[in-house]
Amino acid sequence: MAHDKAPLNPHPLYKEALTFPGIVPLGKESKPMSEALLAAERYVRSSRVVSRDVAGETLVVPIRGGVGDLDSIFSFNPLGSELWQLLSKGSSVEEMVSWVVERYEVSTDQAADDIQAFVAELSRSGLIHSQES
Repeated sequence: MAHDKAPLNPHPLYKEALTFPGIVPLGKESKPMSEALLAAERYVRSSRVVSRDVAGETLVVPIRGGVGDLDSIFSFNPLGSELWQLLSKGSSVEEMVSWVVERYEVSTDQAADDIQAFVAELSRSGLIHSQES
């Protein structure tokens, strides 16, 4: 897409949304949450974006002045797309980490670090906000 433009120095989860090394779906028991997880705040998608699933990716376009900002298209891989779906109803970082750890072979700490950075990038970009906002 010619207008696809990423913000400067994006977190690896942006564009490659949640690309954990060696991630494999798993039917294992969930691990206890790390004490380092403090993020109980719930986040939800901004009403000023539109998103569509296209060829296994989710494309998110911010709306500025009533028009899609084609210079700021965001793209998420399948796992990032699943987290985007969780954010449609509101989700905390802790809930998203639990969800990922229950389904994929990744440590709680790694998932927490990556998801916290992903949420921070989405928030800075105006794609999500805290549910209380």
